Amino acid sequence: EADPLLPSLLERTPPEELDRRNALLRQESRHDALFELYPCQDEEEIVERRLPADLPREHLGHRILVRCLALKLELEIEPIFGSMALYDAKEKKKVSENFYFDMNPEPLKRMLSSHVPYHDVSTLSRACIFNVTYPSTDLFLVVKLEKVLQGDINECAEPYMKDEKVNKDKVRGNAVATCERLGKYRMPFAWTAVYLLNVLTGVNSLDRDGDSVGSGTLGRRGSLERRSGSEKRRSWSPDDFANGLDTFRPVTLTVTSFFKQESDKLRDDDLYKFLADLKRPGSVLKRLKSIPGSLRLDISPCPEEVRYCLSPELARLHPYPDEKGRPTKEALEFPPREVLRPDYVYRNLLYVYPRALNFAGRPGSARNIACRIQFMCGEEATCALPVLFGKSSCPELVTEVYTSVTYHSKSPDFQDEVKVKLPARLTDRHHLFFTFYHISCQRKMEQTPTETPIGYTWFPLYQDGHLQTGDHVLPVMLEHPPASYSFLTPSVQIPNTKWVDGHKGLFDVSLHAASTVHPQDPYLDRFLQLCTAVEGGH
Repeated sequence: EADPLLPSLLERTPPEELDRRNALLRQESRHDALFELYPCQDEEEIVERRLPADLPREHLGHRILVRCLALKLELEIEPIFGSMALYDAKEKKKVSENFYFDMNPEPLKRMLSSHVPYHDVSTLSRACIFNVTYPSTDLFLVVKLEKVLQGDINECAEPYMKDEKVNKDKVRGNAVATCERLGKYRMPFAWTAVYLLNVLTGVNSLDRDGDSVGSGTLGRRGSLERRSGSEKRRSWSPDDFANGLDTFRPVTLTVTSFFKQESDKLRDDDLYKFLADLKRPGSVLKRLKSIPGSLRLDISPCPEEVRYCLSPELARLHPYPDEKGRPTKEALEFPPREVLRPDYVYRNLLYVYPRALNFAGRPGSARNIACRIQFMCGEEATCALPVLFGKSSCPELVTEVYTSVTYHSKSPDFQDEVKVKLPARLTDRHHLFFTFYHISCQRKMEQTPTETPIGYTWFPLYQDGHLQTGDHVLPVMLEHPPASYSFLTPSVQIPNTKWVDGHKGLFDVSLHAASTVHPQDPYLDRFLQLCTAVEGGH
């Protein structure tokens, strides 16, 4: 049988008519309830039940407890100050704040009594807890030593590197005189590093017996001696390393020498090169001079409960039974990548890193340069706020901090970290004030001041409702800034003022915030600014 004729096949039909016909055809044999076509579910309860969201809690990664048991150089004539921090050599980043410790005996501490009015118990800590969110097989615990400013690093280190028993009384006398005159100034002295993967794998110069606490000795290379376990260590994955951070056997390490700090190797880039060589000892490290001494560290996984523990803000954490115990400090982590988690605690910290100063073009005597850092709420000298954290064996909060000094350098590099407790409410008046001094190291016959100001600069911290952070290069003024300077940035050419080297940027400084008050994400910061404007009716 033939198909039915289509009389309108060749007729021109408007598109609207075609749409109408198609709509009618779609309604033929159409189901009213589409989901009735699906088979019934086997579950008795077909309603989706979602688990309640986890309650916000403080972020904790892999925690390592480090205790300083002893620090002693063979020539024990003056106080030595220590600091330690975690570094990721692969990412080339510092992943924790500094922890400062003082292991000096009381006779050596008393050499600085005229410069330290008192000390708070929080600055007497000899143990700290490091937090590691992103474990890396290239983590190093770097220990740096400083001493009272005396002169050239090579000359100051020479008595420590050779037998000075004959001249010990003379060297001690010089140290006493130096501490009395220059006790509040520091100079870089020595450093060493511990390769954490060696701690986890137990690769050291001493074998372990049974289940006892492990021990090891660090030789001239500064990291645990490498033995036949190198093949095993190369097979460690990041996941294995992460698991090992929570389960490794506690170990007591003894550093038997330190690398003498080179005055032209203070930058972080120089340190990362040395750390890379520590994993594969080569000629570079062999050329470094060493200072004999002893540093004993106890490294272990951190237990869940630590007595007498202080947060990075120096808040006491439960349990804190009484006032008698020496506290343990938590070192704030600087994760190499973002950690996405809700803020759980109030935190409002700022870290200031003076990097370098170039006074090569400044006329006059400008050597032995120290930088004084102050947090100001105004422009008067009395406006310096006590919000800078002290280091060790000193007040826990101070109004000013001095960087370490590189002897006879007009273009010094700095390796200092200045921790600031930001006020809860910032205004346009809050700023950092930097004063550069020439320090007279040698005592002269005529009465000359110990420190002579040679430059000034500043950095406004709060502009347009935003906390200012990041890397900056600031010009330096020869004279003290005029009134109302704090409302301007140093990049503004203020009339009737003199600048070093024609108002060029000479001072490199970096600012890093760890704050739950001031968002560091630009989009979130902008969103909150708009919310504030809407609430204010603007």
